[in-house]
This record gives sequence, structure tokens and C-alpha cells, in this order.
Amino acid sequence: MKKFTRIFLTLTPTMLLLSLTSVCQIQNSALVAKFGIDGDLYSDYRQNGTFTAAGSHDWFKTNNGTGRGVIDTTGATMLKTLLSNGNNISFTRGSAIPRFSVVDTFLHMDAIYGRDYNNNDKTSFASGSKNGDDPSVWSTTPSGGMVQDKSDLIDAYAGMRRDGTTINNPNPSHVILSMGSTILSTSGNRYVDFELFVNRLAYDSVTGKFSNGGSSAKGGHEDFQFNTDGSLKKIGDIDVSLTYSSTNVTDISIYIWVSEATYSNTYGQQKFNFVPGEFYGAGNNATYGYAKIIAKTGYTLPLWGSVNSAMIAGPVWGTASKDLGTSVNNYFTEFNSVSQFSETAVDLTSIGIDPAFNNTAGNSCNPAFTRIIIKTRSSASFTAALSDFAGPYPFLDAPSVAATIVSPAPLTCSKSQTQLIPSVIDQGRYYNWSTSTGNIVGKADTSSITVNKAGKYYLSTAAAPGCPQNTDSVTVGLDNYKPVASASSIGIIDQSFTTTVLLLGGDTARSNYATPFGGSQGLLWSWTNAKGFSSLIQNPVTTDSGWHQLVVTEKRNGCKDTAKTYVLYSAQKTLAIIFGTLKATFAANLQVNVQWTMQTEEGTDHYEIERSNDGINFTQVYKVGANTQNNSAYYYSDDVRNGLSATLYYRVKIVLTTGKSQYSYIAKVASKEQENNNYVTGIYQSSSEKVRVNFYTKKATDVAIRMEDMYGRMLASSTQKSSPGNNTVHIENYSTGLHNQTVLVQVFMGNDRVVKKIILF
Repeated sequence: MKKFTRIFLTLTPTMLLLSLTSVCQIQNSALVAKFGIDGDLYSDYRQNGTFTAAGSHDWFKTNNGTGRGVIDTTGATMLKTLLSNGNNISFTRGSAIPRFSVVDTFLHMDAIYGRDYNNNDKTSFASGSKNGDDPSVWSTTPSGGMVQDKSDLIDAYAGMRRDGTTINNPNPSHVILSMGSTILSTSGNRYVDFELFVNRLAYDSVTGKFSNGGSSAKGGHEDFQFNTDGSLKKIGDIDVSLTYSSTNVTDISIYIWVSEATYSNTYGQQKFNFVPGEFYGAGNNATYGYAKIIAKTGYTLPLWGSVNSAMIAGPVWGTASKDLGTSVNNYFTEFNSVSQFSETAVDLTSIGIDPAFNNTAGNSCNPAFTRIIIKTRSSASFTAALSDFAGPYPFLDAPSVAATIVSPAPLTCSKSQTQLIPSVIDQGRYYNWSTSTGNIVGKADTSSITVNKAGKYYLSTAAAPGCPQNTDSVTVGLDNYKPVASASSIGIIDQSFTTTVLLLGGDTARSNYATPFGGSQGLLWSWTNAKGFSSLIQNPVTTDSGWHQLVVTEKRNGCKDTAKTYVLYSAQKTLAIIFGTLKATFAANLQVNVQWTMQTEEGTDHYEIERSNDGINFTQVYKVGANTQNNSAYYYSDDVRNGLSATLYYRVKIVLTTGKSQYSYIAKVASKEQENNNYVTGIYQSSSEKVRVNFYTKKATDVAIRMEDMYGRMLASSTQKSSPGNNTVHIENYSTGLHNQTVLVQVFMGNDRVVKKIILF
């Protein structure tokens, strides 16, 4: 099982150059201020160590558990859908517990989660950037760039709490800084920096530049300062460097930003020493830089570190893993692979670095740290090339609460309400919504609201009432654009002539018009009449006379339109005609002979022969006058050399002297080309494990069927001898992991070959 590491340092001057791992001790428990540092993400669960997991805290809450999760999961379902569909997005979530509140006897100060890009990364470093530089000179790739797998940061976590509630000196409850990270790949060692800034470090995603980290005279950072007795005078920026392998955390190092004069001063600090030769600024003669520290003789520096020793559940919205994911575009998975996730914790108070809010205790608008950025490096050296980053994120900084609103879905005919949420939710902060043109359902002073009216909505946020506010606005649209319904019918109900009428529904072209929400995404059809008839296809057949109603629904928004058509009924005596027979047969030279007879023709003016390739849309091809005699026979030879299709349809339009008309039934004829050759009549999936191939062969012949993916790899095959006429073959036993994939089905029948694409379900 994966070892859990708790590191205590008790160093003498002769040990100053030793690495932290040279004095680590293995501990069986890793419950630090009730927070599990044990290589997993969920409360009430223990991956490593021997502590009691029930009631423990962690990054996320276990369903039905008694413990607490510190990361807010608002909008998790929406985020999971976006990530699983391959959307390359970055987002953050704040604390699920109100900041600076007491929970289970511990003072919870803050927690932050950041999801980084993992494909065409827009927050990664370009060449030349390293720790110790002024952040303003770091070079990044705001337009997107690729990151080495072992340095590709996916998930970043940070939290801070005290192991009690006492803030005042001389013995405050210890400050515990907890951190975690997920890297895309588990190959090789991984190097992660968690860097906390006193000033509000900012990143411009357009220019790719950092700013506001600190004074340029101090190297773009804020420096630690100490009194002459070595006690802490002022907090500065800090960097916790974590190295972990496929088996364990191998190094945890702490660096603080100081002046070179402070680093070189002989009096030292009360509880730690600077490591000789470990001062990293911008260049060889830097006056400010990061200095590595280790515990002073007689003091300990508790450090905890753990790597997941088994596959674990990832964040509630999922993660990305090159070991587990299948798509090269995002490697989405719901789990972390073995050794993909690491976490660590540092007791800052034990060596005198206690970010208590000096002289402003209780004022949540003025904390010590304000930002955190999580970075990866290419190698073990602290000044190795920086690779990827997430952030900077607000951390312990109460004054600024993000107010950016996630673009909402519009209201539609089928959706009377929609939710408005901020892109970042900082639990326990002040949120207030307002509108002058819309309507808010329920309370307005919550992080997210429900609205039921189109209009403009405003969000104001702050750490608490009275702190500086941020604002944003968004417009909720109303997509109530209807489709265009039309209804008509062909024929009448006449028991001595025809018993069916074709209903025609539309109009798909007129429904696909431009709107602010896009064009049509497809229509749904619903036909009904008072006699119980119903149909869900566009052009059904009815045997009923009377009114038929069509309701057309637009799939995009659920809006409907209605149309009606009346189907006439005519008794035999109304029109003194009785239709006889209709026959269509292929003759030589691609001619179709159409023959029809009439039993009675009284009142008939002429006949029109109509032809169709689909049985719905007909075109007139011949017209002939009526004989107006009983038992008349008619004949027409149709030349179809320019209009040949697999199947042709014919009908007779009977036009009366009054101008009224009727239609005969429809005659269908297969082309000579089909009669003389082998052909496929249908390929479709009949169940989740079978593909059915229907085909016709003129005579018995060898038939081979191959199913391949789009790269030409064979998935399944079948070979057999056909019988003359219609045949059916089932393709079975192919992989069940081909859901929604397009495949090619090839059918070889003698010298004939047919290829068709289908999508498996």
C-alpha cells in the first residue's frame, strides 16, 4: 500500500544542506486539523494511514457522510456535461464553508479549487519563465499551447485552517496550509509549486502578462521582514514546492521571499534558518529572491504528503487522465489513476510563519495573503523552466468576490424558468441580484437565483456588506419563435374508389428561418382527429373523413404551431365514375407500360398519369381524354431513361367535367436494373448487438459482408452463399464499446459491391 509521509525536521547547523526527505518519518495517521491528507478527495474516507475516517473533512463531501467537504460544488452537473462532451474549459470554485467561520471546533479560513485547460492550454508558460523572476516578465501562451504530459496540470486545490480557534499570540492555534494537484500523466517525477502572494497578482488572458504581484524594486513580490530578535514583523510571499513520484511524495520544500540582506543577516530567525546557497532571484546579483528555509535546532517543521495508491474518484464534475481517458482531445474520466493525485500540508505556525491578520484581527476585508497560483516545473531544480499554471486565484482575499455571470439558457415555450449563477461562487460571501425588467423567483440575496421572465439582471458581490463590491449584468432572452405548420390532403374517401387519403404536413423549409437563437433544429409532428386517429410522422395515411389537426413542434424551443385539413367523403352516386384497375410493368428499352381501366366514366373529362420516385411527390407525365364509356381501357408507355430510380410509383388523376378531380390508388414498379442485378435493400441496427443486412440476389451466389471502423480496421465479418431472391444476414459479436460511432458496412455479392455508413447505438 502507498506509504503516507509526515515529515518532522529537527536540524543542527551541520544538517542545513540535507534534503527534507533525508529525515522524514512514516506516520500511520494523516488527519491534520480534521482534514484528511491521505491521497484521496472525499470526506469520511481514508485511502492511506490509520486514522478514523468517519466525520473527517476533505476537498469534497461524500454523499450521506457525516464529514465536510471544503470545495463548493454548485453547477457540478452542468460542468460535468461540458467536460465529458470535450469542451476545453477552465473554471474555479471557492469554499463550501463560510470563510473565517468555526466548524467542528476548527477555524476554517478559505479553500479554492481550480480546473485548468488540458488541451491547447491557454494558461501555460512559454520558454524562459522560472521561479525567482519578477512575475511581470513571465512569458505565457494566451492563444493556446501544448504542455508536456507529466507537467500538464488538471486540478489544483488549496485550503487553510487553524487547528483550533485561537488567533492571538503568544500561542495561536496552528495554521495548516493544505494543497493538492492532479497531473495528466503519471510518468516520471512531477514538480508542483504552490505560490501565495500578499498582493493581488493578476493575469491578463489577452496579453498573457502578469501584474500587481509587487513592487518592481522588490522583484515583483512582497518580502518577509523580521524584527531584530528574529520574530516575524511582516509577512511576504511564500512558495511550497512539492515533488512526487509514482509511489510517494519525495520532497516538500518551503521558500520565502526576502531581501538578500535579510538572507545574509547573521542573527537569523527565531524558528528557522536559511539554507546556504539556496537563494533564487532574477539573475546572479539579485537583491530580492526566494530563500529556502529549514527548521532551526530545537524546532520541528511538520510536513505531510501523500499520493493515491489506488484508483480514486475524481472531482464531482470529473477530471482528465491519460491513463484512463479515451479521447486525445480531453481524456475525460470520472476517476484519478494510481499516483495521479498528490496532496500535502504544512504547519506554518510551527516555524513562526503565521499569517494571522496583524492589527486587523476580525476584519475580513484585509487578510495577509490575497492570491495563490499553482505551477508545474520541468525538473527538480527550483529554477527549472516553468511549464503550466492554474490561477492566480483569490485566496484569503475577502475584498474582491468575482461577479461574472455564466451565460444563461434562454426561456422558451417549454422552459418557463432558468437559473442564473456566477462563474465563481465563494461560499459565505455577499451576493445580491436585482432587475427592473425581469422577475426573480424567491430570494435575491443568494449566490444563484431562478428567473421566469426575460429581461436584464444585475449581480453585486462582496466579501460582506460594507466591503468593496463587484458588479455584472446579463440579459435573459425569450426564444418563443414558432415553426410554420401547414396541412393538406390528397384524395377523398370514397368506398367505391379509394379508402385512404394521404395527409401532407409542413412546412420544414419555412420553419427553418433565422432567429437570435439559431435556425430550426428539427420538427416533431402530431396528427389527430375526432375519431381517434393519431400519427407522429409528417405525411401519414388516413381512412377517416372530416377534420384532421396537425401540431408541429420546434425541437429547439418546444414552440408549437397548428394547422387543419378537411378530408372529404364522397358516396359513389356523387360522381358517376367507378375506377377499375391500375397496373405498371417494365418493358424493353427502359419503358414502363401503364394500363388502367374504368368501370364507369360518366362526367369524366380526361385522365392525367402522374409519376413519383418516392411515392409522395408526383409529377404529371401524360394526359388523355376520357372515352365516357363503360369498361374502357387505357394505355401509356412511359420512357424513364432520364428519370430511372430503384422504384417508380404511378397514379391516375381523374378530372371531371365540373373541374373536380379524384385519384386512383398507387401502383409501384421496380426498375429493370434492379430486376437484373444484385442489390442491397437495407442496412440497419436491429439491436445493440446486431446489424441486419437485407439484400436481393438474382441467383445463388457467394456473399461476403465486412464491418469496419473509419480507419479501415475490421470489426466483424460474415461469408455465406445466398438464395435467389431476398436474403437477411445478422452481424453479431462486435465490440459493445462502439456507442454512437460511425462504421462502414461493405457487401460483396458476386461482382457487385455496396458500401454504406451507419451509426451504431
